[in-house]
Amino acid sequence: MEKQKYSVRFLRRRKFMMVLPLLVLPFLTMAFWALGGGASTSEVAVKKEGLNLELPDAKLKEDNAFDKLSFYRQAESDSTRLKEMMKTDPYYRNELEDVAGTTGYNILNGSPYSDSDPNVRRVQEKINELNLQLNQPAKQEVTAAKVNYVSSDVDRLGEMMQAMNAPGEKDIAKCYYCRDT
Repeated sequence: MEKQKYSVRFLRRRKFMMVLPLLVLPFLTMAFWALGGGASTSEVAVKKEGLNLELPDAKLKEDNAFDKLSFYRQAESDSTRLKEMMKTDPYYRNELEDVAGTTGYNILNGSPYSDSDPNVRRVQEKINELNLQLNQPAKQEVTAAKVNYVSSDVDRLGEMMQAMNAPGEKDIAKCYYCRDT
């Protein structure tokens, strides 16, 4: 392999570029120290232990005099202004049409379903029927077994009360667990 010969100008420039960081680095370091770099300020040096429990205040731009009702009124006026702009805009369309010519989704609510699709209508009807069924109060069927169970409990409660009020032995456990007494 042959050695490539460089010009004298190129060799000098290469040497200078090799030495340049050694010349510039000390000056940059001194400028950094002179401008206060690396020295900690008193605010940064103080380190609090534990969690910071102080939250910053809300910084509203020009809304210092606004309360909640004013924000609601402003939002309402903004929405009416937007609706008026959409009505007057000749390029605004409620629904996009794709390449096949079918209607796409409404720009404002982002719904990809149109009302013209019969499958969507059927599913919506089924969902409405299910919601009606869920919202109706549950019918309680009273069976003979439930009535007998409740009446036997009432009978046992009556026996317990008689045993407590009767003079003599007051053994509640005996009355409660023994059905034959």
